[in-house]
Amino acid sequence: MRALILPLIVLCLTASARAETYTLRDHSKLILVAPAGWTQSQADLGDLIFRFTPKNPKTNAAGELTVSAGVVDEYATKDKLFRYVADMAREMAASLTPKPRVPDVKPFNCKQGFGFFYSLVDPSLVGKESEPGNFKQVTGGVIRLGPGVMVEVHIASDGDQTEGYQQLLAMVEGLELKR
Repeated sequence: MRALILPLIVLCLTASARAETYTLRDHSKLILVAPAGWTQSQADLGDLIFRFTPKNPKTNAAGELTVSAGVVDEYATKDKLFRYVADMAREMAASLTPKPRVPDVKPFNCKQGFGFFYSLVDPSLVGKESEPGNFKQVTGGVIRLGPGVMVEVHIASDGDQTEGYQQLLAMVEGLELKR
């Protein structure tokens, strides 16, 4: 029964969010539904960068999306994108001390397009009380939303079963592109 409660809460909170449409550099439209109860900031530096922080101080999570449009479509297949994200995961794991095992790469359950992600856990924080801004897990990944439109994803949280993580994941997996 507990396993059903968190997804139900996330669904209810996401349902109250509002869809926003953003024009990308290639004139396509990105449709993003930010979770309710989160603050969103954005910057247009050629790529659109969105940052998400929770309004509730008890939610220890944050997210960032970098949306690139009109780029060379290097990762047009799932296999190519999977290998790219697997390389990102290996590089991230190699840069940490102590060296964790290379994380598994998993698929996003995208509404549109396809993508992959990995997560790394800080073993020194496992089992400890949550500290605001000190995240137990980081997730990185990439979604190919459409030809020439890539979304780099970063989520920091206290774990993939937390409400904050689930809300950000639902937003990421619900991204849409209109041409």
